Parts: sequence; structure tokens; C-alpha cells
Amino acid sequence: MVQNNLEDLNTFAELRNCIVHNRDGQEQMIAEPSDDITKAIEQIAELLQEDHNMLRFASSPVTKAEYSEPVIDVLTQMDQSNNAKVPVYDNGTFKGIFSLQQVLHHMLTHDRTQLGNVSDIFDEATKGRVIFVSRATLLEEVAQMFDRKKFAEARPTVLLVTETGGTDEDPLGIITLSDLAQIVNISV
Repeated sequence: MVQNNLEDLNTFAELRNCIVHNRDGQEQMIAEPSDDITKAIEQIAELLQEDHNMLRFASSPVTKAEYSEPVIDVLTQMDQSNNAKVPVYDNGTFKGIFSLQQVLHHMLTHDRTQLGNVSDIFDEATKGRVIFVSRATLLEEVAQMFDRKKFAEARPTVLLVTETGGTDEDPLGIITLSDLAQIVNISV
């Protein structure tokens, strides 16, 4: 946020110096801030004081799926939590991300009446598109993690937030590409 507002902050600092300092010991005011300038300064101050913890932008609590769990149960949980993607675990070991897209693909290519278990339709390639981050990760880093140019193959589609960024920790929040616009907007 400071970087995005640096030019204004420098200009306001110069204005402050003109207002506060007198010339040659005389009490002559050589500048006075307008209401618009005061409002702009206050807006930047509010931005800097806001809570920028990434968990504020993450879906939480995280709905998780077990590898052996019936798909219909996971779909019910996804509907109740309004999540289109959920992390899949097999006895505490992270396996990847289960999504509505996988269910749709399965229904289009298999018997639509037999969804079975998560393991029956789960695509393990999703594991490579997930990044685990610690809750202390800065928001600007989150935006950069979704940058396609930084990845040789496909960019990540999900960030799972855990206490220290470990894959063996329970997820505290999940950030998807759809959350990215909200994160980017706070620094404007």
C-alpha cells in the first residue's frame, strides 16, 4: 500500500514541510492543505491501519474431504459452505484439491448415477497446483503467488493457509483465484 501511494505520500510530506516550517523565523504560512488533500491523507491513513491479515480474505473454516468419503457427502458440505474447491486428505496426508469441475467431468464421462467416493473421481494432478503458506505471509506475496509468469507449468489455483505453511497442518483458510481481486483492490 505504501508502494502504491508513494508518490502521494512524498507530495504530502513536502506539503507538511511547507506548512510546519516558517521561513527566516517569520510566522508566514506558505501553503495550506485543501479539504481534498486532507481527505486523501485520511484515506491513506485508514488503508494503513486496516487489518491486512490474509485470513481476512480466505474462506474459513475450511471444508475438508477425506479420500474415502462419499462424493455426495462432500458435495453437500461444499454446498453448505459455498465452496467450489476443498482440500482432500487421506489419513491426515494432503492429496490435492477436489472441485466441482472434477465432479462435472466425471458425470459427463461416466455413469451419472454412480458418483462413488472422492477417490473414484479425484484428480491427483491438482496437488501440484496448491501452495501452502503460513498465516504470516504478506498479502502482496499472495498476489504474486498467483502470477502465471513465475511458474514453468500451470499457476496455482489454491493457496492453503496453515499456521506455519506446513502440509501436515490443518488448513486455517483457503484462497482461490476468485479471492485475488479483493486482495488486489485493497492496495489501490
